[in-house]
Amino acid sequence: MNVLPLPSSTAPPDGFGAKASTGLGEWLERIEYVSVHYPDVAQSIKNVPAGWLPHVEAAAHQMAAGYPDTFLSRRILEKHGLLRWYLAFAPDEVATIVSGACHEATKHCACCGSNGIDVVNQNVWGGWHLTVCNACARAAHADPDTFQVRVYPARLIPSSDPNQVLADTVI
Repeated sequence: MNVLPLPSSTAPPDGFGAKASTGLGEWLERIEYVSVHYPDVAQSIKNVPAGWLPHVEAAAHQMAAGYPDTFLSRRILEKHGLLRWYLAFAPDEVATIVSGACHEATKHCACCGSNGIDVVNQNVWGGWHLTVCNACARAAHADPDTFQVRVYPARLIPSSDPNQVLADTVI
């Protein structure tokens, strides 16, 4: 199986800093791996919260292995606190895989990936709703800027497209 193993800690890094010192490198490597091995999702991978990356990765692997060249992935993103994955066309089997990944993501914190009874869609700050655990919701309220980096570490990967730079910074 070509799926990268989950990081030793499913939690994204605790803040800013060099890749090696924060653990951010492991998440960025996962993003780069998915982008290279599953080009159908590469355009949207920066919009996937860190805690939901394993669900997108597993679905991309299933689709690439079982249904290569039969679907077109348009966008993957968090919207209203839920994982949304838009396909331009796909067989029913691929749509079922995508639907399952989106459903499973709602059971896991978008920030740290934990699952449990306290993972709910809640207002983390300023009207932004996200499916998070209580610990991550508290972290969001305490330090919104650091929280955004924890949720979207892939947005730290520089883009070669000048139009993408603005899109990468807007949450």
